[in-house]
Parts: sequence; C-alpha cells; structure tokens
Amino acid sequence: MNKEEARIGFVGVGRMGANMARHLKDNRYQLTAIYDIDTQAAQALASELSCAVLDSPSQVTESSNIVITVVTDDAAMDRIYAEGTDDSLL
Repeated sequence: MNKEEARIGFVGVGRMGANMARHLKDNRYQLTAIYDIDTQAAQALASELSCAVLDSPSQVTESSNIVITVVTDDAAMDRIYAEGTDDSLL
C-alpha cells in the first residue's frame, strides 16, 4: 500500500500517539480519524491535523484501513479490543 492509499486512524493520542500522528502527517500520510478518551485532546489534535475526531474506536476502524493504537496499559488495550461491544476495534 502506498501513501495515497493509506487512510490512517489513531486510537490513543496522548503525548506519544499525538507525536506519531504529527510525524505521519508531516510525511504526507492521510490521517482520517482520531479517538481518545480525552475528548479535548482528541479534538485539539484533529483540528491541528485536519482530520475527524470520532466517538468510538469502532468508528475509527470503519473510516481507516490502518489503525494505530497507542494506549497506556493492558486494561486500556483490553477495552479497545473487547469483543461483543460497539466500541471495539474488532
């Protein structure tokens, strides 16, 4: 997949995730969507990078063909990959 085909979404945009997203944008990758439990941080970064801020991880999956997750711990990872919920990345 080349840069033009990549539609990248981020789940988790704290300090590390936000900087990763910025780096990809600086290198001309298309960022489509951002989700974070800190909605203010997600909204600020989405505005900065000209992409959508979405309400759930599942919406990020729907709008992206690559999803990068940068979350704080195993419990957060379990939540975003929980089966049988509307908020799952699966």
